[in-house]
Amino acid sequence: MKVHVAFKSAEGKNEVYSMYDSLLKQWTSPHETLYVPTRYGDTFVIASGEKAAPPLLLLHGAGMNLAMWLGEAREYSRSFRVYADWKKL
Repeated sequence: MKVHVAFKSAEGKNEVYSMYDSLLKQWTSPHETLYVPTRYGDTFVIASGEKAAPPLLLLHGAGMNLAMWLGEAREYSRSFRVYADWKKL
């Protein structure tokens, strides 16, 4: 399997991760962050809503990340345990 490198420099990586951190601060409903192991590697996930609520998995489109769900996450978290994956670079 070919490994793709997303960053050309350490500075670029730090800049992108800084932007990710800014986006995560906009996830205003109470949440926790998790790493879910899969056979393809770990997936970073934000989980929000009551743990006993029915699960709802939010998957981003190609070229996107969980930021596309920022507007809906609070509403969905009222009725579901929401899991949103974060594209790992």
